[in-house]
Amino acid sequence: MKNILFLTFLVILPLFYINDDVNAQNRGTGSITGVVLEKSDNTVIEGAAITLRRVNDSTAIVKGTQTNASGQFTLEQVPFGRYRMNVTLVGYSTAVLTGVVVNADDPSVTLDTIKLKEGGTTTDEIEVTAERGPLSIEPDKKVFNVTQDLVNQSGSAIDLLRNVPSVSVDVDGNVSLRGSENVKILIDGRPAGLDGANRTQMLEQMPANSIQTIELITNPSAKYQAEGNSGIINIVTKRNRVQQSGYNGNITLGAGTSDKYNGGFVLNLKNEKFALSTNYSFRLFNMKMGGTNLRENYLNGTTSYIDQLSDAANKMNGHFGKVSLDYFINPMHVITLSSGIRYRTHNRNESTTNSIWDAQRILTSSSVTKNNSTDKGYDLDFSLAYFGKFKNPKQTLAGEISYDRDKDDEDLSLNSSAYDETGTLIDNVFLQNTKNKGTSDDFTARLDYVQPLGENSKLEVGVRGDYRKNDDDFTSEHFDYTQNAWVPDININNHFIYKEQIYAGYSIFQSKIGNFGYQLGLRVEHTKSNGDLVTTGQNFDKNYTSFFPTINLSQQLSKSDEIQLGYTRRIHRPRLRFLNPFTDYSDPYNLRTGNPNLKPEYIDSYELSYVKYLGQTTITPSVFVRNTHDAITRTYTLLDSNTSLSTFDNIATQLAYGTELIAVSQLTPWLNLNGTVSYFKVELRDNNSNITNSNYTWMGRLMSTIKLPEGFNIQLSYNYMGENVTTQGSSKPIQFLDAALKKDLFDGRASVNLRVSDIFKTMNFDVALSGSNFSQSFKRSRDSRTAFLTFTYNFGTQDKQNQRRNKDRDNGEEEQPDFDY
Repeated sequence: MKNILFLTFLVILPLFYINDDVNAQNRGTGSITGVVLEKSDNTVIEGAAITLRRVNDSTAIVKGTQTNASGQFTLEQVPFGRYRMNVTLVGYSTAVLTGVVVNADDPSVTLDTIKLKEGGTTTDEIEVTAERGPLSIEPDKKVFNVTQDLVNQSGSAIDLLRNVPSVSVDVDGNVSLRGSENVKILIDGRPAGLDGANRTQMLEQMPANSIQTIELITNPSAKYQAEGNSGIINIVTKRNRVQQSGYNGNITLGAGTSDKYNGGFVLNLKNEKFALSTNYSFRLFNMKMGGTNLRENYLNGTTSYIDQLSDAANKMNGHFGKVSLDYFINPMHVITLSSGIRYRTHNRNESTTNSIWDAQRILTSSSVTKNNSTDKGYDLDFSLAYFGKFKNPKQTLAGEISYDRDKDDEDLSLNSSAYDETGTLIDNVFLQNTKNKGTSDDFTARLDYVQPLGENSKLEVGVRGDYRKNDDDFTSEHFDYTQNAWVPDININNHFIYKEQIYAGYSIFQSKIGNFGYQLGLRVEHTKSNGDLVTTGQNFDKNYTSFFPTINLSQQLSKSDEIQLGYTRRIHRPRLRFLNPFTDYSDPYNLRTGNPNLKPEYIDSYELSYVKYLGQTTITPSVFVRNTHDAITRTYTLLDSNTSLSTFDNIATQLAYGTELIAVSQLTPWLNLNGTVSYFKVELRDNNSNITNSNYTWMGRLMSTIKLPEGFNIQLSYNYMGENVTTQGSSKPIQFLDAALKKDLFDGRASVNLRVSDIFKTMNFDVALSGSNFSQSFKRSRDSRTAFLTFTYNFGTQDKQNQRRNKDRDNGEEEQPDFDY
C-alpha cells in the first residue's frame, strides 16, 4: 500500500506544475479565469464578451476576450490592481463584476460561475467576494481555511484535524504535529481545558461547524508561549463576520448512523457601535470500541502469557456555545467581551476478559472485569480584551485578561470475577466504586505593544502572567462481604493538587532590507510550580527560569518565490498525569503511576521552507530538525509474572528530522487538489541503558474537491500514517479513506451534505512493545465507518461596503485586532 500511495503522489503532484504561470515571467501581472453559463439550465455560453476596466477608470479597457466552446475564459498578463469586469452577449442580460482584485498574494484569480439570463436586458451587478483558498501562508504560521471542507458540516474537531497537513490523529484521537504528540493546542488562542487528560474527548465533542480556521505554528516567534514540543495548533472558531451594519447566520441539523446527531446555529449582528456574535452547536454520538492486549513474560527462567480482550460502548454528548460583544469606542479603539462554554457527558460500558497461560499455553486462571463509568464536565471561559491603534495605524496596543475553569467528574462502578483453570468461580465477585473529581482554574493577563520604526522596521514588546491550579481528587471504595458494607480503599485514595505560575516577557525586532527580511526575538519565562499529594503529605516544588531565543529570516526571490529560515527554542512541561505519584490499580495487570521528579523537555527547532506560487498552485517544501533534551518517555517494568508497571522518566534524547511538501492547486475551475507528503526520521536513545530505537516513517494525505453542475460538490480524502517508534517499540501504519457529497439549494442559501468516513474500515491501532523480560502487543479499533447527512440554511443581509471590506480583509488590506496568545 505504501508503494501505491507513493506512486499516487508522484503522479498527482507533478500535475501541479502544469499550470502556465505568466506571473513567473512578468512579476507585476496575474491572470483571471472563469466560466459563463445560462442561468435557467446551466448550459455553457460561447462567445460572451469579457471586458476588464480599472475601478477608477471606466473608459479604458485593460484586457478583453471571449468565452470558448466550454464557456470558459482566461485573461492573461493582467497588471496587479482592482478591476470591474463586464460580461455581455446579445440576447442575454449583462453581468458586471466589481471588486475583482489581482495582486501578489493572489496573482491567479478563479471567479465563481457567472450566469446570464436569456432574453434579459437588465444589468446584474455582482460583488466578487472570492472564497479564501484552503491555505494561506503568513510569516509565522500556515492558516488553513476549513469552512469549505465538507467534513465541516457534520464532523468533529478531530475529524477536521485529520485533514490538516502536518497533523496526524491516531485511532484513539491523540493529535500529533510532525510526529510529536507534545503539541500545544489552543482554541481562539487559549488553552480552554485542552492541556488536561480529557483533551481528546473535548476535541471529539467539539463540532467542526463551529470552526473557521486552523493555524499551524511550527516555529513560533517570541510573542507566543514557549510551551509545545513541535509547535502550536490554534483552532479559531467562527465569530462576527459582519463588518458594517447588518446581520447574518445559519442553522444546521444532521444525523448519522448508529445514533449520531449534530446541529446548531450562528447569529451575528452589528451596528455602528456594537457587534454581537453568538453561536451554539451540539454533537451527540455513540461509538463502540474493541481491543486486545497480549503479553509474553520471561521471568526467572519461566515463560507465561496473559491475554486481555476488551469491548466498550460509548455514548457522548457535547454542547458548545460562545458569545462575543465588540464595543467600538471609535474607529481606532475596540473593547471585546467574550464568554464560551463547552459542556460534555461521556457514558462508557466496558468488559475485559483476562486469561493467564503457562509456558505450554495451558490456561491456569482467568477473570472478567466489567466497568460502567459516567463522566460529566464543562469548560467555561471569560475574557475582556482591548485593541487600539494610534495615528500611525501600525502602532498598536493590545491587552487582555481572561479566566478559564475546566471541571470534570467521573463515577465508575467495577465488578470483577476470578475463575480457576476449570472455569469455576474462585471467590466472591469483587465490587468497587470510584469517583474522580478534577478542577482546573486558569487566570491570564497580557499586554502587547507594537512600535513601528520607519517604513520597514518595528519593535514588539509584551508581558504575560499565567496562574493555574489543578485539583484532582480520587476516592475509591469496595464491598466487604465479611462486613456486608462498602469500605474505603485507603491505599489507593488520592488527592493531588498542582499549582503553576508562569511569568513571561518578550521583545521582537523585525526589519526588512530590500527583499530580505529578518526577525530577532527573545522570550523569558519564569516558572514556579508546586505539587501536593494531600493523601500522603508528599510535596514537591520547582522554580526555574528559561530563555527562548527565536530567529526568522526570509528572502523574497520574486513576487512568487520566497525562502524562509527559522530557529526557535521550545519547552514541554510535564502534564498533570505525568507528575502525580498516585498508582492506578484499575487494571491489576497493568499498573500506571506518575513521576514527580520529571523535568521539562527543552527543544531546539530548525526549519527551512520555500514558498512557490505557480499560477493557481501553491507549493511549500520544507526541511525541519527538532532536537529534544531530557525527553519524557513512558517506561514499562515487569513486577511479577502477571503485573507490569508503566511510568514516565527523562531518560531519553530525541532527534527528529525530515522533509515535508504541501501543495494546493486549483487545476481547473471545477477541480481542487490538496496534497501533503511528510518523510522523517525519529531517533530515541535511552540514556540509562544506551538502547537506541529509530525509524524512518512517512505520512501522506491527498484531498480532492470536485465542483459539478447543479450545485454538487464531491470531496475525497485519503490519509496514510506510517510506522511510529518509542524507546520500547513501534506502532504499525494507519490508513483510511473518507468521502463527502454536497448539494447547494435555493441559490446557495442552503445545502445538504452526505459524508462517509473510513469507507473501508481500516483505521486500526496496533502497537508492539518489548523489554528485557517481556514482549507485548496492543490492538484497538472503533466503529470509525459512519455515514452522516447534514442540512444547513444560511440567512442574513449585508451591504456592499461590508462585502468589500470582507474582501479587503481576506487580501490582507485591513488590519484586524490580534487578541491571541
